[in-house]
Amino acid sequence: MAYLKWFGKENANATMRTAIKNNNYDSVADVKSPWEDNRIPDANMAALNPTGLTFVCIPRDFSLCEPGAVAIAFQIGAISDNTGPLITLCPRFFKSVKWQTMVDDWRTSGWKKSGQVLLTSGFNLLHEIQHISGIVGNERRCTDVKNYAPAPKDVSKFCYHPDCCERIEDSDKIQNAQNMAYFALDVTVNRSWDVSKRYTPE
Repeated sequence: MAYLKWFGKENANATMRTAIKNNNYDSVADVKSPWEDNRIPDANMAALNPTGLTFVCIPRDFSLCEPGAVAIAFQIGAISDNTGPLITLCPRFFKSVKWQTMVDDWRTSGWKKSGQVLLTSGFNLLHEIQHISGIVGNERRCTDVKNYAPAPKDVSKFCYHPDCCERIEDSDKIQNAQNMAYFALDVTVNRSWDVSKRYTPE
């Protein structure tokens, strides 16, 4: 079962399931898309809407987008004097694979052979929004858990790889932003999950 795989048996209770559904998914679905009238040529960090969410496109040569970075979320006051939450979109964000490519790769476990998970820009946004307490709430705000259960050849500092996300402690599974995104991907691809089946880690 996808829930047990990504969130763990310890969190398989009605209270936690409801909290995750309401905060980490329903609230994200309610986020309104940016529209033309809200576009500005340059982000004034001191004039960001504290109850909104600002998306900032980062130039290729800007140091904020370190090698490998796709998108980065910042809480109020996290950088400079930003008065509202923002998500920076790095050049790699706009080179993400298509949705069907991600789904096909996940369905066939292609990433297990290649060692690389193919993820869309939408997947990355779902991950980053988990860091914004103004959307998911203070109690359900997720972090990037340290990579203490790495997959072979995985040198990531944080737990992003599916193998790591599957093997970390249950208490960390519900705090790791990547687990939230993998669960959404898994139930989208595998709509025939049988909730009566018990999940047993390999």
